[in-house]
Amino acid sequence: MKILHIAPIKIGRVSDEDTLDIFPGMQADGPTRSVLGLSLGLCDWECEVGVLSTRPLTEEAIRHFGGIKMLTPIAAQAKTPYISAVGWVDAIESEFGKPDLVNFHDVYDFAQCAIAREIKRRGWIYTVTPRGGLRKIPQKRSFLKKKLANMLFFSQFLRNAAFITALCAAEKQDIAEFDSQLTDIIVAPNGIAESVVNGYSEMARKTDSDTPLMLGYIGQFDVEIKGLDLLFGAFRRLKNEGRLQNVKLVLAGQFKARNKKMARQSQDEVASFIHEMAESGHLEMKGPVFGNNKWSMLADMDVFVLTSRTEGMPVAVLEAMAFQRPCLVTEGTNMAQFVADHDAGWACETTAEAIYWQLRNVLATARSDMKKKGKNAQDAVRGTYLWPLSAKLYLDGVTRILSQSGVEPRFNSK
Repeated sequence: MKILHIAPIKIGRVSDEDTLDIFPGMQADGPTRSVLGLSLGLCDWECEVGVLSTRPLTEEAIRHFGGIKMLTPIAAQAKTPYISAVGWVDAIESEFGKPDLVNFHDVYDFAQCAIAREIKRRGWIYTVTPRGGLRKIPQKRSFLKKKLANMLFFSQFLRNAAFITALCAAEKQDIAEFDSQLTDIIVAPNGIAESVVNGYSEMARKTDSDTPLMLGYIGQFDVEIKGLDLLFGAFRRLKNEGRLQNVKLVLAGQFKARNKKMARQSQDEVASFIHEMAESGHLEMKGPVFGNNKWSMLADMDVFVLTSRTEGMPVAVLEAMAFQRPCLVTEGTNMAQFVADHDAGWACETTAEAIYWQLRNVLATARSDMKKKGKNAQDAVRGTYLWPLSAKLYLDGVTRILSQSGVEPRFNSK
């Protein structure tokens, strides 16, 4: 089966340093990890997989993508994508041939929208993976601008797809509510590379009761989406009650500049929290961490915390669980039930009050019990979310849709 993924791939400087990442140069970008991870998983089922990046990629980076056919990237977002689309699709045919399926990753990208219109004209089949972009909170941002853009361009882009691919059941429901005409929706979750699960080994620090309990977060400093204000509120309350002896919260990440107003609000919220925690020793702020720096931070923490209001499916939680880190997650992460079912941490409603009480439970948990929860977390990820397993779920859904279109996909496990 021949599948082409089109996505904004972001790869940083490539070095010769050994890393557990699926490819060198991976940055804090969930969609890039997901697209390349899914592509590798599909290769394990003997699919012919191509990737077209709508962002520039260096030749040095492209050479590392073994098993995946990397097409010549679209060097920059053209000012006239609807004029350029014919040439782009001609280039796809020249380099890769006609795919059985094209998978667009993202919604609000005019280059992808233009390519979709051209491949639809040629009778090709495509799907769109919105990656959380159609969920309720993201749709509220720049509401009027998105409403107009949907009417003029993107609703048709979505409706012309053979089906939509959601990352979880909650996102599937939001997509159906976003547009009642989007009736064919499959669910194909994110996954994790086996190298991450196997690479945990002895990297975790040796801790004892005198070592500060480290609660960690790695991700975007997007206060609304990531629910950082909820986490801050709960943490403030614990500090005011004197419950944070020998406890440290470590936050690593960066602010997204795409929406300057939202970025400023996030910066103000984070700055206020830093000011309140100054000189207390309970907070440490870091910039974005990549590669082995990220894995070292995961290995150092006792509990990974993600209190998001909304997610597609957070790769960060999968990575933490793969590293035997128990997780405190809210329902908004879409991982709460999974964590609870496998006794892999603590799950709660998406409120500051619920987070506060679960943080109290974390602080009351013995280190030995945390390690048991961490082992449960790794076992759960290994049995459910390795990329070949996620790729099989994807293929099951794809096969059903393509068979209805007269295409008989063939794939076999290696």
